[in-house]
Amino acid sequence: MPPPTTSSPPSTSIFYRVLGTSLGPSFDAHIRELYGVAPTECTPEPTSVASFPDCEYRTFYRTTRASDNESTTKIVYCFDRITSDTLLLAAVHLSGSIALDDQLLSLPAGLQLSWTGRQIVGTLGEPKRKGGASSTATAAAMSLTSGVWLAWDTLGIQVELVATNWESHNASIREIILYQPTK
Repeated sequence: MPPPTTSSPPSTSIFYRVLGTSLGPSFDAHIRELYGVAPTECTPEPTSVASFPDCEYRTFYRTTRASDNESTTKIVYCFDRITSDTLLLAAVHLSGSIALDDQLLSLPAGLQLSWTGRQIVGTLGEPKRKGGASSTATAAAMSLTSGVWLAWDTLGIQVELVATNWESHNASIREIILYQPTK
């Protein structure tokens, strides 16, 4: 397999730049940029917030229209709870669709949410970690839980596929998770 490509370095991605930040001015500025809201305007609120003892999820939806196409991206920010009142952004979960010409939401290595597992491995190379395969999972169960997943820790990318086994090479993407790359 070819080595991983880096057409969009992680450090330049709108999502990688905000990893490790807490709720506050930096995160608010990120959300305003995501929605194209001026710095003097109010920061959009999340659609939902799910709080747990060890983390908090904040969900946003971003819809873009280009020509006759409309795409909606679900963006879930996962904050690790460091102390009872300190949250740090650990990961960003992306699902849905991203318009091909949406430069703001461009993903590392040119990844697209519309790709298949085969396309991802063809672009990033074989993953260093993978898991989630089950020969007993039903289609109904797969719609509720994680399927096959692939991770490239040096890029800070994990991809979950809609698949129950490793033979589903053309399985579609359920979500892409971005996190701090390892050295």
